[in-house]
Amino acid sequence: MSNKKKMDKYAKRRLVLKIIVAILIVLIIYKIFFKIKPVKNEDTVLVLGGEVQELENRIIVDSLKNIYLSLDDVKKIYDENLYYDEVNEKVITTFNKHIAILNLDEKEIVINDAKSNINGALRKMENELYLPFSDMEIVYDFEYNYCESSNTVIVDSISNEKITAKALKKVSVKNKPGAFSKKLAKLNVDEEVTVLEKQKKCYKIRTSTGLIGYVNAKKIGEPQSIRKEMNISKLKDVEVLFNYSDISGNYNEINVNSDKYNVVVPNIFSISENKNIELKITPTSEKYKKYISLLEKNNINLWATITNDVEVSKIMLTYDERKEVINNIYYKLIENNYKVLNINFEKINDINSFYRFLIELTPRLREAGIKTVVTYNDVMNEEKVLKIVDYLVKDE
Repeated sequence: MSNKKKMDKYAKRRLVLKIIVAILIVLIIYKIFFKIKPVKNEDTVLVLGGEVQELENRIIVDSLKNIYLSLDDVKKIYDENLYYDEVNEKVITTFNKHIAILNLDEKEIVINDAKSNINGALRKMENELYLPFSDMEIVYDFEYNYCESSNTVIVDSISNEKITAKALKKVSVKNKPGAFSKKLAKLNVDEEVTVLEKQKKCYKIRTSTGLIGYVNAKKIGEPQSIRKEMNISKLKDVEVLFNYSDISGNYNEINVNSDKYNVVVPNIFSISENKNIELKITPTSEKYKKYISLLEKNNINLWATITNDVEVSKIMLTYDERKEVINNIYYKLIENNYKVLNINFEKINDINSFYRFLIELTPRLREAGIKTVVTYNDVMNEEKVLKIVDYLVKDE
């Protein structure tokens, strides 16, 4: 064989080898950057809004599609003050305007004193306490959907704005914005997604299966708001007029701060040893009527203050005791049409019972449109109290 023929033979082999290498490189790039891979979900995933939640314990979905989350995970996501009463085997949990009670293994829930049947129950499973999460929508103000195909629980707060859009054409969902991002899935024409936020030329979206990714903004329709955001307004810019908070005072002239929300905090109620709420003033008296007229004239708001004549531990040690006190306060406020309650307790010998009282009282009052305020006492943790109530008064 001539040298020329041998060279041609080796050149062809080199060419074939180069083509094979090029094909392998293309396949590797496609596999890394462009191949759509199904999401593997050995455990159920919880997607809250636009984020996948990292949980302490696994989600349990029973044969009837009831969804259970462990108490530790519910504490982490919704209610850090969630309390399990081991003696009576019941959970007490609060959120926004709701206080809920669940008894172990009972398919019943009590929300703000109203009983309802539920599909699941508070249970002990896998050495953990589990809440029937799919029955807690009204307590934690959320809506949820369980997507069986992706084994994903998708949760949205009904207090947050919700925006949706539809795909204008078939479009890839990618793991991040940019040309070299990985494809996660494809949207079909008119497939609806939840729009989470806009980033450069992309929208961060969530699909109906709970997949979170990014799509080209030009390939989906104009986002539509289907639910507006609801805010719980906290009290702010308050000027507490201690000098004018005595109903018996003689005030010829009152000086107010016109740039602030001016309030007085007269002692209206007290809690007695038998848990009754007793009036310290007579609403029909001429003195009270004159005081109210003076406040209205000067655009001053009245925060009805309640004091305690007996130590906290004697009247609020258990949930049932606190419930009785809370009910008595609630009805007394409604009866007298007060919109703000200021709690000014001096006798706090059990701070944990006091915190539980605030935790359980605040949502009950919020439901009726009543704000909860606390006058600071040295035994309190200021940061903890502020997380629970609407305002903290610091007496001068």
